[in-house]
Amino acid sequence: MANAKIEKYQQELVDKLLEQMESNKDFMKSWSEIPFSPYNGKGFTLYNGINQINLSMDLVQKQSADPRYYTFKQIKDLDLKLKKGSKGVQVQFYRLTTKETKKLDKNGQTIDVQIPFIRLTHAFNAQDIEGLKPYEKTEGFAALKDNRDLTAKLNEVIKNSGMKISHGGNRAFYIGGEKDTIMMPPPERFSSNAAYAATLLHELAHSTGHSSRQNRDMGDKDFNRMGYAKEELRAELSSVFMCQRLGISYELENDQTHIENSAAYLKGWKNILKNDTNEFF
Repeated sequence: MANAKIEKYQQELVDKLLEQMESNKDFMKSWSEIPFSPYNGKGFTLYNGINQINLSMDLVQKQSADPRYYTFKQIKDLDLKLKKGSKGVQVQFYRLTTKETKKLDKNGQTIDVQIPFIRLTHAFNAQDIEGLKPYEKTEGFAALKDNRDLTAKLNEVIKNSGMKISHGGNRAFYIGGEKDTIMMPPPERFSSNAAYAATLLHELAHSTGHSSRQNRDMGDKDFNRMGYAKEELRAELSSVFMCQRLGISYELENDQTHIENSAAYLKGWKNILKNDTNEFF
């Protein structure tokens, strides 16, 4: 597929995201209020990455309580049809194609290489499809939805991450380097259990940048503000969508410091996306 078509799709998606940032300061919270992560209704495959963002925006815009999406071909294969005026959402998929090279291996055989490419298609929300049976919360991935209490969910996430969590003080932050530790205020200092969870997941996202993991440049609040804003955008998005996957309400502390920080982050995120659309892809 031509690069121009991919670039057009990516620019349109970033423009849509910027529009949400301008019109709704709590735009991320609205994504987490949908019933479950958007998934393909035929293959029960969860959408990830930028597709999860795009389809979450679509669910909020449509005020749909049905997280299922189908491609046009899948709708046709199911012998169903779209409602008049329905509009799909473009989603992207990475595929690999094999290409033979002129190079030979030690046995004299030609070497094949796999080349990644992006394919675009449209996905339609289930509420736009005629004849489709109503969504049931026990269907597909929703049947696997974690109904344990919040503490049990977080304990499993922490265990799987292998991170050390220490409690004390009144500020949440991640310490890299040899310490490789997340510092959290005691749970009782938060306005709700969900606010504690969202904050912890945010810091867990930061921890993935450690040199032993992704070895990511996480910027610096004083000396590399753009890099710092990028890292905060990554961590906040991770927190939102982890909350969505775990069925946790995405909540943040409603204090003046957080309000001021959110406004500063939002301004930085807008500048990032305006200057470099590839930050999301």
